[in-house]
Amino acid sequence: MSSNLPVLIYEVILILLLTAFIGDNLREVLATRGVSHGHTKSNNTFEVFSVLGIEAARTTIMNEIQYTMSQHGMSIDKRHTTLLADLMTCRYVPSG
Repeated sequence: MSSNLPVLIYEVILILLLTAFIGDNLREVLATRGVSHGHTKSNNTFEVFSVLGIEAARTTIMNEIQYTMSQHGMSIDKRHTTLLADLMTCRYVPSG
């Protein structure tokens, strides 16, 4: 049990740090040691755009549309959400 204690303390500290980043602070969350960049998500399209670029913002738009519609029991073909996300980012700045 004592051999797992440092890992447990590290996990608790990491959880406390992550809960301190409430709101729009993606850049600082990604800069936090131990945070997996591949598993970190944000639903703020404009923040994703400013931190990760237009393609990441486009992907965020598509994911949010799919998630929102699925929560209401609707399914939308991926081609339609892709088309909508393309229209919303065609000027290299997210709109809407």
